[in-house]
Amino acid sequence: MILSFFVAFITTMHTSHKILITNDNSPTLQNPITLETYHSMNGAMIEAQHVYYDAGTAWHLAKSPKPLLHLLEVGFGTGLNAMLTMSRLTQLGVRCHYAALEPFPIAMHCIADYSSQLTAAYPDISKTLLTQLHSTDLEIPIHEGHTLSKHRVLLENFHPSQTFDVIYMDAFSPSTQPELWEPEILQNLAAMLAPGGHLVTYCSKGSVRRGFAAAGLEIERLQGPPGKREMLRARKPFLFSEGL
Repeated sequence: MILSFFVAFITTMHTSHKILITNDNSPTLQNPITLETYHSMNGAMIEAQHVYYDAGTAWHLAKSPKPLLHLLEVGFGTGLNAMLTMSRLTQLGVRCHYAALEPFPIAMHCIADYSSQLTAAYPDISKTLLTQLHSTDLEIPIHEGHTLSKHRVLLENFHPSQTFDVIYMDAFSPSTQPELWEPEILQNLAAMLAPGGHLVTYCSKGSVRRGFAAAGLEIERLQGPPGKREMLRARKPFLFSEGL
């Protein structure tokens, strides 16, 4: 794991991500190591809205309204999920503390090109906000009462001092990064979720569903975004017991 982390980090620092235009005219990037895209080619913006904001953050707030939301994203990538979430929460008058894990950050020159493509397709998106999201790893005020903390650590080495209301599990697929979908990792994610909190992910693979269920979470299989039959939402019950 340590060797693969080192090799991937060095290679990423010297290799440009390829910009691809998805079916809703929003861009995504293709990772030069895994060759996977950071969002669905059937619509990057639609996927971010459907899987993460609508099924995750908006659903949680409908069930448990609050003025401050604690949110974790595993796989920060392009920053699209964070940008969309902060923009939507600003409209609702809800503040958030957004923590994000990204051990392999995208080079800023790639982000600049990506931002230009995204704002050309969606002029209401703030290019300044996207730049801010990628410009720091420190915990700082970022936008309209929101704070961002980014962590260049692997998921297994992340030990937060708090739990989260919502978790976005947006790591690369189990076929590409199987170590991020192992039962022990899913157990750790369940432990990071606050009672009554929700975790959402595009991945509805049977082993992932069983892993979260074994960790004590309540599982829902939902309709996926365009091009994907299903997605997954998991809830941590208030009377939580550790998985078997």
